[in-house]
Amino acid sequence: MSEVYRGSWRLSDSVKRGSRWTDSYPSREEEKDELERLLSFAKNEGQWNRYFGPIRGPNKQRNGALAELRVALYLKVNGFPVVAWSPVGAGGRQGEFVVEGSAKQRVFVEVKGPEWQSEVPEDERKAGRSRQPKYVDMECRSIPPRWEAIQFAIAKAYEKLRDNIPNLLVVADDLFVSLEHETDFEAEEALYSDCPTNPGYISDRRYEKLGGVGVFWVNRGSIWESEHKRGRLNYQMRLHLNPNALSSTALPPDVHRAFRDEPIEPKGPFLVGPEPSPLEKYVANPSEWK
Repeated sequence: MSEVYRGSWRLSDSVKRGSRWTDSYPSREEEKDELERLLSFAKNEGQWNRYFGPIRGPNKQRNGALAELRVALYLKVNGFPVVAWSPVGAGGRQGEFVVEGSAKQRVFVEVKGPEWQSEVPEDERKAGRSRQPKYVDMECRSIPPRWEAIQFAIAKAYEKLRDNIPNLLVVADDLFVSLEHETDFEAEEALYSDCPTNPGYISDRRYEKLGGVGVFWVNRGSIWESEHKRGRLNYQMRLHLNPNALSSTALPPDVHRAFRDEPIEPKGPFLVGPEPSPLEKYVANPSEWK
């Protein structure tokens, strides 16, 4: 049992009751614990009313709301708590939140979650494939280049970004093959490529209001890992800086230090599941061991 709740009643009971979910989420114990922790986080941050409706909504809406909460929680445990929710961005458009770290410089954060439905060809969508489960037994398919999802997320988020505050876009995908795999390769193609026919989006000044892009994912463990380690969920993010950002929108140094060179093992605490071993704790947060 997670430390998030006590007794038999959970916050998640209130969102699952009457929800419009059509899948089996949350099916694993660690997913149930994570959902409870995210709901507790939303409540403690005074954002229960904001997220209660979307989380009870259809799968796609639920996934988007949970992605926002995951990113906000991850940033908080790594020293960047939310100081403003639903900030006003460019053109009066609403962003996700503003965070602030040790440098006391605020950062506007936008979260985008490209989904697997966007990878389904139009003829299959018309036939109803996007209304079926994400994975179908015995189905084989080709998928578009995954770096296109990063570029699409930038194009969608850019209209919200102001030119007087550092801006961070976090891409938390739900693609057929997650961006957690070959992350740096996909980001390199999307962001820094010097291909004349499709240059990277931050290889020039086209997206100068964007300070950087974080590729975020939930590490759910692998069948190849030990049973002890498989039972935990943790969050990870790879940060990619924009060398062509405006001086007013470039990410501050404390963000660089916290996320630019994140190791393969997570920097933040293990979120749910069995207590990690002392060695795993050290690898996750070596600075805490004197």
